Amino acid sequence: MNPNRLLVIDDDPGICDFIQDVALNVRFDVRVANTEEVFRRAYFDFSPSVIILDLQMPTTDGIELLRFLAEDGCQAGILLASGVDINVLGAAHRLGAAHSLKMLGMLKKPFDVSRLEILLAKTSKRERTVTQESVAQSIAAGEVVIHYQPRSSCPAGPSRRWNRPRRWSA
Repeated sequence: MNPNRLLVIDDDPGICDFIQDVALNVRFDVRVANTEEVFRRAYFDFSPSVIILDLQMPTTDGIELLRFLAEDGCQAGILLASGVDINVLGAAHRLGAAHSLKMLGMLKKPFDVSRLEILLAKTSKRERTVTQESVAQSIAAGEVVIHYQPRSSCPAGPSRRWNRPRRWSA
């Protein structure tokens, strides 16, 4: 299972599609939600590693979702994305941090691809599990280099010591 799982909640389908395209390019599995109900269900079913949360939606309040995540002990990193004033965005960020949420940053709408890619890349977790398949793929791709280290066994004792009568000069 991919450790990079992004859950996006935004009421604008265009924003969701944009974020999803960018996240897929940086190797995230993505789920999108446009209502609080869909978000809560996806949160529990998908176990995201990162959440992008819009603060302003017609049927729910982003601040309430931050409180919900805090009450649940959410371990996912949270990026706030909104078109609200930067001071409001900053206040919401501080509120999340005060509730012990792992706040990763803020995206002021409209945001650009490079900013989103940078923030997602910082949160990306590399797969650490070595499988038989991954080893076979690495060998086939020429990524494995074998180095030999000679081993020698020499019994200990006075007759097996190396007596060097003179020092080597440099």
